[in-house]
Amino acid sequence: MTADVLSARALNRATLARQHLDGRVRMTAVAMVEHLVGMQAQAPWPPYTGLWTRIEGFGHEELGDALTSRRLVRVLLHRGTVHLVSAADCLALRPLVRPVLVRGHRAEVRAAFADAERIARLTREVLDARGPLTPTELGAALAELLPGTPAKVLTDVARTTVALVQVPPRAVWGAGGATRYATAESWLGAERRAAGLPELVRRYLAAFGPATVADIQAWCGLTRLREVTDAMPDLLRLRGEDGAALLDVPEAPRPGPGAPAPVRFLAEFDNVLLSYADRSRIVPEAARPYLFSKNGVIPGTVLVDGVVRAVWRAEKGRVAVTPLRRLTGAERGEVEAEGAALAAFLAGARGEVRVGPVAEQAPAPLTRKRSAPSPRGRR
Repeated sequence: MTADVLSARALNRATLARQHLDGRVRMTAVAMVEHLVGMQAQAPWPPYTGLWTRIEGFGHEELGDALTSRRLVRVLLHRGTVHLVSAADCLALRPLVRPVLVRGHRAEVRAAFADAERIARLTREVLDARGPLTPTELGAALAELLPGTPAKVLTDVARTTVALVQVPPRAVWGAGGATRYATAESWLGAERRAAGLPELVRRYLAAFGPATVADIQAWCGLTRLREVTDAMPDLLRLRGEDGAALLDVPEAPRPGPGAPAPVRFLAEFDNVLLSYADRSRIVPEAARPYLFSKNGVIPGTVLVDGVVRAVWRAEKGRVAVTPLRRLTGAERGEVEAEGAALAAFLAGARGEVRVGPVAEQAPAPLTRKRSAPSPRGRR
């Protein structure tokens, strides 16, 4: 197919359209999570904001109901972090990313994978017999059966080898609770079905594209995907204005560079900030140090004209916004209106928003500009 050139602004607008950040849509929470191929969720509450900013009329109870009815689950997945995914995707995607999870462990844990099959079998037996357990309880139970290996190491191997979902009331708004694990097979009542790599590529492009092979690999952690994409003749071959070779699915929206981009508040660790090798489509260079610092925490961010121009945090019923550059009067008004709506959603009452002064000097950025961060939270 012809190699059309996309300007940086057109690439940004395509990204916003894929992520439903160019306007809220009527869609169920389960359908949105499936479209996004999961939402990063090592902390329990950010997905609520991520869904609110994308779905018209979204309410807390919808996500809580989806978790308690087992249509959505939280499980270790892309990039070795906990993700909120549909039941079907948990069963289909987890086998694909298992090599990434193994690779991300420290040497002591990797050494214990020599006994991974036995640890996996015992993990299933323990959880089947005793029901959902906390990480500490699971580690202690395994250590009784496998003396000589630290309980924490056994838990890490178990979480990597076996798809362990975090069961409610964890992450249910208004309830919450400690992390407790059950096997995906027992919790969901189905066996795992590994998805194919071409299917994974197409779904990524539908939600994040147009993108390079390096972008796809940064999102999921898998490598050697060029061999897969080269064997997919149905993909569009495009080019960025910087010469980057971009892939896309033909049916996905690619609005022009003049498409409107409303102010949007993104949750902490939002995948649209973390799922590219080159994040410049949505993160200006000046904003990078405020987002990707050595502590691995990705703050809530504010998109103005489609790119990150501020960070935000919740403060006792109020949303506090720190601009990263001076906002125009019109931009400030839109930020205040959207921030007040978010504050009301989070606090369950009339929300307040405070837009502070422009941020002072940023923390030192990560040295590797295009590398994916290693967010904390293998919880």
